[in-house]
Amino acid sequence: MAAIVIHAVIRKAVDIASNLAIEEVFCFSRLKENINWIESEMRYIQSYLEDVDSKIVSNKRVANLMSDIRGLGLDVEDILDNYSVEIAALKRIGFFARLRSNSGIFSYIYNTHNFVVEIEGIKEKVNDINSRRQTYGIQERVSNSEEGTWDARRSFPHLEEQNVVGFEEYIKNLVARMLEEDSQCVVVSITGMAGLGKTTLAKKVYNSCRQSFDCSAWICVSQQQNIAELLRDIARQAGLEKEKWEYGVEANLFTFLRHKRYVIVIDDIWEIKSWDALKTGIPYNFDSGSRILLTSRNRDVGEHIGGQSSLFELQPLDSNNSRILFHKMAKALPMKEVSCDPPQLQNIGEQILRRCGGVPLAIVLVAGMLSNRERTIHAWKAVLGSIGGEEAPCLEILTLSYKDLPATLKPCFLYFGLFSEDYEIHAFDIINMWEGEGFIRASEEQEVEDVGEDYLNHLISRNLIQVGRRKFDGRIKSIRIHYILHSLCVRVAKETSFFITINDEVTSNSAMQVRRVASHNSNLGDSTFFNNFRTTGLRAVLCFGVDDWSNRKRKHVKKYLRELKYLRVLSLKCRELSIDLPSEIGNFKHLSYVRLSAEFVWCGELPTTISNLENLVTLNIRGCYYC
Repeated sequence: MAAIVIHAVIRKAVDIASNLAIEEVFCFSRLKENINWIESEMRYIQSYLEDVDSKIVSNKRVANLMSDIRGLGLDVEDILDNYSVEIAALKRIGFFARLRSNSGIFSYIYNTHNFVVEIEGIKEKVNDINSRRQTYGIQERVSNSEEGTWDARRSFPHLEEQNVVGFEEYIKNLVARMLEEDSQCVVVSITGMAGLGKTTLAKKVYNSCRQSFDCSAWICVSQQQNIAELLRDIARQAGLEKEKWEYGVEANLFTFLRHKRYVIVIDDIWEIKSWDALKTGIPYNFDSGSRILLTSRNRDVGEHIGGQSSLFELQPLDSNNSRILFHKMAKALPMKEVSCDPPQLQNIGEQILRRCGGVPLAIVLVAGMLSNRERTIHAWKAVLGSIGGEEAPCLEILTLSYKDLPATLKPCFLYFGLFSEDYEIHAFDIINMWEGEGFIRASEEQEVEDVGEDYLNHLISRNLIQVGRRKFDGRIKSIRIHYILHSLCVRVAKETSFFITINDEVTSNSAMQVRRVASHNSNLGDSTFFNNFRTTGLRAVLCFGVDDWSNRKRKHVKKYLRELKYLRVLSLKCRELSIDLPSEIGNFKHLSYVRLSAEFVWCGELPTTISNLENLVTLNIRGCYYC
């Protein structure tokens, strides 16, 4: 999780170093030396974090170490942001032009000295973290006890789910597809977000048609895969002689299967490179009439292996099938004394189902939670409330999808959690917010809008977000995120101080580290907000409140905005915006994105100081009606 911050710091260090690479390089020697140290040290830390993240570590000391590293990264980010504008200005207007006046000379000397002093403080913090790591014997490897633990996600075809709902037509169509008379080796790719029942569907299909093939095998790839062992597992199930799969399994299995009509299920495959390794032992491009059935959370993996025509994209259950599955599971619940009218419980049950969003795994897990509760309004409401919190079903499983994201995509995905769960997010807005935060940038080949759309498509292919609407040309117009995945964003964001919402309970320490804050259905002009979230480190403030910003709140807003020197994104959506934006907004040297939206009327004015915002890219005042 700390890797997000470190990755951002590295990009900023590289940007600043490039700005220092100008003709007057001798003037920046001390600055450049320290910038290069930051970049080098952060790259080492990034590699270290990636190594830790690739292992299954459940150790409080390691968690504390990660928290310290994240705090270090946040401190470095603040330092770089503090001086990056000044350095960029020096490049833009020229060093000697900036130093023509005595004030310019003294300003440069003063800022350079402060920068060097702060970097020396960072070096001391790095040494302190390393010292604590050694003093307390913090080991970031998987312990022996953990190495031998059972992988609960491993699947077995003989263990079928009894309560399967809504898959009848899917099973019928897929079995027919597997058994159709086609001499080509056909690949069928079942894709979809975690918890939809991809493995359950694959089991039903596999067990219905395996007897029609010469040999069959089922393997579960997952993330911690041993390719050689997986190929040996296929060989054992397919009937290859033991001596031939103990040594040279790839070639022997390939030769054996080439003369067979086989069916192989590759369950839970995450990466293309896993298939590229497996296919050394699986002859998939011969006219043998064989079938390969795979399941994946990543649409791109299925399309790579079997092509567009192989895809079978599993969708959440509709409301009727969700209700049927819930009632099936409810029959197994212990019947306790009912102390309220059934219609009242039924109403709460319907709300619970809506929260589950048609995800079968979520419905089953919630039914399990209800099995330990009394059948009362109070008890069921408690379960309803917990679904959006730390006990939200499927979160641990979905966390794997988040951890599998490249470092560049993780902050982009978490950004969706800033919006309310039922919000239709316009692609234009989210892409420009990402740009404002520095998560994406234009390249020589692509404009920033194209880069942003590529990021959206990548997240869509991984089934982490959904297309809301498309434009007439097929490009993405808006995006939605499933309720459970929204809960994942919120949980990870709170753990990492990526963002918080106004209603979150936070400690003073975590509030000082938070980088973004969102307000939903409340008044951002409330003085309580300004007292609880007074941190100069905020990069984004988003308000989706329904109350108005009246002029009597102006003093709170003015005082608050004066402190947000690192602010990059400001979005205000209110019922009435009856307040002039303070002139202090012109001091936000990093501000890149501003959106103002009033549902009824905006009686305010844009201050003339907004012309001072040299980094402003987006000023969106659509939807504002002036009085």
